[in-house]
Amino acid sequence: MPFNKGSSTLSTAASPVAESATVGRAKFRNEVLAQRSNQWLGKTSLAVPISFWIYASAALSLAALIVAFLAFGSFSQTETGSGVISPEGGVTKVLTTASGEITEVLVREGDQVSAGASLFRVRILQKKPAENEAVVAATNIPTDLFEVIKAPVNGRVYTLAKRTGDVIHSYNTEPVATIAADAALVVEVAVSAAVQARTRTGRTVQLELDMFKGRPQGSLHAQVIAVSAESTEAFDFKSGGTTRSYKVVLRIDAEALSFPRDELLGKTAQVKFVLEKRRLYQWLLDPLQTLFGSQTI
Repeated sequence: MPFNKGSSTLSTAASPVAESATVGRAKFRNEVLAQRSNQWLGKTSLAVPISFWIYASAALSLAALIVAFLAFGSFSQTETGSGVISPEGGVTKVLTTASGEITEVLVREGDQVSAGASLFRVRILQKKPAENEAVVAATNIPTDLFEVIKAPVNGRVYTLAKRTGDVIHSYNTEPVATIAADAALVVEVAVSAAVQARTRTGRTVQLELDMFKGRPQGSLHAQVIAVSAESTEAFDFKSGGTTRSYKVVLRIDAEALSFPRDELLGKTAQVKFVLEKRRLYQWLLDPLQTLFGSQTI
């Protein structure tokens, strides 16, 4: 009997411990308890696929390129004008003061001539008096009179407008030939006030020949040799008002030409003027500068 009493007492004393263990297990899910029991196997880590690292590296590289582009990239505000290429001394039109028929052309296009050189030989048109016809026939005196048209300036024969057999008249204002001064090639461009204010003599600009548009040989450099201070007003048919422009003269770099300079005479070119060059990050910060700059304390 004493043995039974002791067993009863022991059983009664152990019951609170069992109850606390049961309550402790109730606080956690079975999965948590299983995880704790398997801690001797090591920690669990999430497996990351290799493609994830590739995508992450590509995204970081792209972000770095964008930052570098904004930090070191720049943009330019430009304005384009057009002009005609001509010699620096200009082109001289050769006119005639005689009326007659051209019997001989003494030069060819492209020839270099001096002032006073003969260009054309002209037979003067005249009416013979009837009373002198018998006298002339008896004495064999020639009745044809000739005149020679000469070059007024030094230069190169640019065009010959007349040929042998053509009839010219003194009252005609059309030139019989043009002579281009043998000098550097220039381009005169009409620009806006913004370009005129930012352009100085000695500055180098880029121009593109229309006949070689889009080709490497069509890109040339020119130097500003003159900027007009006075403006010229002209009527604009598009807007219906007047526009104000300034003249800028550019000298073409002849050493960079890959073809004869005479082929450029009379050709048109597009000239690009750079008004402003700024960094991209400055352009992005412009709204903030405008916002805080407009505030007054």
